Formats: sequence, C-alpha cells, structure tokens
Amino acid sequence: VGGVNTNAHFAFNTILITNGSYAAYVYYWNYNNGTKGKLVFRNNIVASLSVTKNVAYLSGNTDAFSNAGNNCYFNAKWNYQSSGDVTGNPAFKSLSYPYDLHLTKGSACADKGSLDVPGVTHDFDGDLRSESPDIGADEFK
Repeated sequence: VGGVNTNAHFAFNTILITNGSYAAYVYYWNYNNGTKGKLVFRNNIVASLSVTKNVAYLSGNTDAFSNAGNNCYFNAKWNYQSSGDVTGNPAFKSLSYPYDLHLTKGSACADKGSLDVPGVTHDFDGDLRSESPDIGADEFK
C-alpha cells in the first residue's frame, strides 16, 4: 500500500503459519513526508502450528496502530496486544493438508469480532456477518 496519507485496512483475515521456520510479519511504515496514515488491523486470526520462534510481528510507527483490536491468537508469539484481543483455539475444521480454516463449534474466535470495520458485511464464503461477528475470514453458521 502506498501513497500520501495512505490508510491500510487489514480486517477479517485468517493467517495460518504451517512451518515454524518462517514468521509472519505485518509491517506498516506510516511516515510519508511528515504526513501519517493509519493501520486498521481488526478481527484477524493469527494462528501457528508451531511456536519455535516469533511467528507474528506488527511493526512500524506505533502511533499508526490506532485501530487495532479484536484479533485472535493461537500458538502465536505476538508483540502487539490491543483491546478486545483473545488468545485461544480457533477450532479450525482441519489443520491437516489440505487445510480447512472454517471455524467449528467451540471456537475461541466465535462472536468476538467487531462490526466497526466499514464495508465488511460478508465472510469469504459469502455468508452474512452476524451482529456479533466471528473473528477471521469465516463466519461460523
């Protein structure tokens, strides 16, 4: 994402790290000729099958993270906790290849999301988000 006063929106995603040798990074550098953009990082699942190292890291100028929260972490060493974040098992349908990242009953991510992200009304399957949306790409039915 680039440009003057750019705001990056990263919401309702599911990130699964399947190999402990790799890390997932969300890096947002918000300086652009003295003007600053903002990062929206909400309602995302960050999960790992291994915790051999930091698998998720949010970096950049910290004042950019004004709208982060309601994220769910599972086996993820994460450096940036914010309001509404939860830690727990998302209860994916299958963590074996081919992975099925649909949520199942008992998910720690169920009904823990927030609808304060404009324009996200449906999940990746086209299912309507509930008034208490699930965190991640899938809305459990």
